[in-house]
Amino acid sequence: MRKWSAVVLGILLVVVAAVEGARWWTGRAPYSAEELAARADLRLVDEATAEAALSPNIIPELADGQQVFLGRVSWLRPARAGGALYVMVVHNRSHRPPAILIPKATSSDEIGLGSNGALWDAAERYPWLDGAAGLHDVGTDAVAIYSLDPGEATFAAVLLPADVDLGSGIPRATAPARAEDLTVALVQVNEHGRATWAQRLLN
Repeated sequence: MRKWSAVVLGILLVVVAAVEGARWWTGRAPYSAEELAARADLRLVDEATAEAALSPNIIPELADGQQVFLGRVSWLRPARAGGALYVMVVHNRSHRPPAILIPKATSSDEIGLGSNGALWDAAERYPWLDGAAGLHDVGTDAVAIYSLDPGEATFAAVLLPADVDLGSGIPRATAPARAEDLTVALVQVNEHGRATWAQRLLN
């Protein structure tokens, strides 16, 4: 009886070790935030300035009093790349996303709008990301960076006055606001679709 108990215990230990090993393997980051050394800046600009930076994309004129914040995230290419990066913007008091995010397009679709279920997990793990994921329209949660080769991503975050309703039923950050009111964060999602880390780059 003792022999069989020892065998069963051994099997259970092997199974537990295998599960934990798989969890570690699928949850590991291809590179660290320190290796990436990402930086961000954000400033309030007029539509013409934003459109010049985002060309050929344009800023829709949806309402009087709308605000456009032009942002840029830059990084160093790590020795080992993998997965994707997501730039997220959230108002740091209301915990709401902007009405619209507009990335500067690249010729090879390396950067664009995107969403990922892993961003919801990141928002639950990091209090300062609360509200940044799971509240957007499907497919527009963040600026998605699928390749690190460009070295930077430029985007605009558009805020609308509180009395303007886009009809989505999703609460949004509203104008007027200051650049200091908006948090710019970076989330790394590995090739297994898991958020490995998030970094608050600004505010």
